[in-house]
Amino acid sequence: MSSQDWRSGIPPATVWAALYLDFDNVFSGLYKLDPDVAVHFAEDPGGWLHRLATTATTDGTRRWLVLRCYLNPAGWVYRTDLGEEQPRLYFSKFRPSFADRGHVQRRHGQLGWAGAGVPAVWLP
Repeated sequence: MSSQDWRSGIPPATVWAALYLDFDNVFSGLYKLDPDVAVHFAEDPGGWLHRLATTATTDGTRRWLVLRCYLNPAGWVYRTDLGEEQPRLYFSKFRPSFADRGHVQRRHGQLGWAGAGVPAVWLP
């Protein structure tokens, strides 16, 4: 097998990439700027992952070697919509957005955590 055989079916202009997302910091920062944008970001990971894969590259489409999202389910921000009874918006609310898309959450050695007390959602 030649060194090119393993690439059959992969477009010739492919940018190999890895993404490690610190959900807590990205979401909190976006939430301060625009709460609606932050919630959309958290509820539709497939949308922005697709845009990242297909735009702003000079050499072709990105192909993800590694996708990891580190999310603390106990993390929270204060809600900006004062009509809600709960003053905190917990990050755990957004875990299903990643898990429902077929992504798996794992623990260091068991289901649920990435180690050092850092929860992780492992994207495909």
